[in-house]
Amino acid sequence: MNFQSVLIITYGRSGSTLLQGLLNSIEGCVVRGENYNMCHGLFLAYRALQETKAQFGNGDYSLSVTEPWFGAAWLDDQRFLQDARELVFHQLMPENMGSFPQCIGFKEIRYSPPNIEFSLLHAYLDFLSKLFPNPAFIFLTRDHDQVVKSGWWKSVGEIGVKRNLEQFEATISTYIKEKNFVFMLEYSDMTSRTARLKELFEFLGAPYIEEKIDQVLATKHSYVPTPAKIQGLQVHLKEKKMPASLVHFFIDRINESIRENGPIILSGVAVLNPVNEDGYSLLVVAKDKEYPVTWGLASPVVGEKYPFPHARFSRYKSGTIFVRKGDVVELLLLAGNGQKECLAKLFIN
Repeated sequence: MNFQSVLIITYGRSGSTLLQGLLNSIEGCVVRGENYNMCHGLFLAYRALQETKAQFGNGDYSLSVTEPWFGAAWLDDQRFLQDARELVFHQLMPENMGSFPQCIGFKEIRYSPPNIEFSLLHAYLDFLSKLFPNPAFIFLTRDHDQVVKSGWWKSVGEIGVKRNLEQFEATISTYIKEKNFVFMLEYSDMTSRTARLKELFEFLGAPYIEEKIDQVLATKHSYVPTPAKIQGLQVHLKEKKMPASLVHFFIDRINESIRENGPIILSGVAVLNPVNEDGYSLLVVAKDKEYPVTWGLASPVVGEKYPFPHARFSRYKSGTIFVRKGDVVELLLLAGNGQKECLAKLFIN
């Protein structure tokens, strides 16, 4: 093959699972499924490292133990990429899976808000092109009217979905210019077996074997919810009652297929008012049980929006929460004096 890595970059209900099946029909090629965008956290860490070194790694003060940015000069972004690449590959191809394939990758559909701001998408794709050796990016699209019919998007609304898809494709169209490692494919190219599908295999340097293609296209590739899924997971944000101690707050959308007594994780962003920076924490309560919340993770997009130093580290993430049908999960803001305010409720039903 012409590449060592391949990434399917798209949005929900584009036919990405079918494309995943087609690529896995190629001998020596392993393309995993979605992983909730696990590389995005590495991207944020990479940007934080680069920003630290750029701002504080060039002066002698970073070499002294008495300085707040001690050690910044020794941060190594290339070593970070090397370590991150090894970490990702160990997840995609565990050691007990046998020999490493000729080409490996995965598909992901979380390349738009609230997962990634469009203003950062080019930078994130550039990071992925550095993280994965000799990569191929396959950008998959589909007729928007077909996409919005899917129940997967029902919580967003047709207008919101189409606006999201249009912005994604417009951002991608500017990214792909003069890049020889990207390939654009439309869903109908697969289902109608147009000449473009054969061009994809030529682009990858893989044989186009009619029998294998027939077998993949004859097999249903789709997301199937588990019978034990808890339907209608809803997040009600009390934004109208947002406390004066916060200037910005949201909770990430949850799309997981949750089993009875299954796990969920709450995450999002909460930016404290600069006059109330000290003594606050977050806590999740479910079934009278408390779950810790890590608050202070990197959030560069929010940091660009708000001129407060702590805004760049305003992302939060809870521990694993186990829920059952009928549970109510609350995200609480705790003040230093012990006062509690409910920021969000999840009703499991």
